[in-house]
Amino acid sequence: MPAAAAPPPIHQQWWVEQNPLGQKISPYRIVESPTRPPNTQQWIVAAGPFATQADAQKWVTQHQGHFPHIPNPFGFLAWIQDVGHWIGVFVANITDIHMWISLGWLLLGGFLLLIGLWLWARGTRFYQEFQKQATQAATVAAAA
Repeated sequence: MPAAAAPPPIHQQWWVEQNPLGQKISPYRIVESPTRPPNTQQWIVAAGPFATQADAQKWVTQHQGHFPHIPNPFGFLAWIQDVGHWIGVFVANITDIHMWISLGWLLLGGFLLLIGLWLWARGTRFYQEFQKQATQAATVAAAA
C-alpha cells in the first residue's frame, strides 16, 4: 500500500493593515495570512495580498507619509470637556448614598475613639489628682 501523500503547503500571503484610531498606535502593520484578514474596529486591511513581506514593507514605506495629521482648530477648547467631566464626577460622588454611609461610619468610629480615650484618661491617677486640685482651686476661687 503506497504511503499517503503529504498535504500541499499553504501559500502564505502578506497583508498590510491600517489602524483607523490615529497616530497613538503605529498606523500600519504587516500580517501573514492565507486569506484576507477580517476588518476589526482597530485594524482594517489597507492593501494586499503581497507575495513577500518585503513587498508589503515597500508599500508601507511608499504610503507612510500620504496621510498628514490635520490639527484640530478647536483643540484649545478641550479644557471645557475636562471641566465638565470633573463636575460630573463630583456630582456623582456627592449624590452617592454609599459615600455618605461610609463617612457616617468613619465619623462614628472617630467619635467612639475619642470617647474611649477620654474614659481611659479619666481612670488614670494623674487625671484623678488633677481633678481634685481643680476642685480645690474652684472652691478657693468661689470663696474669695
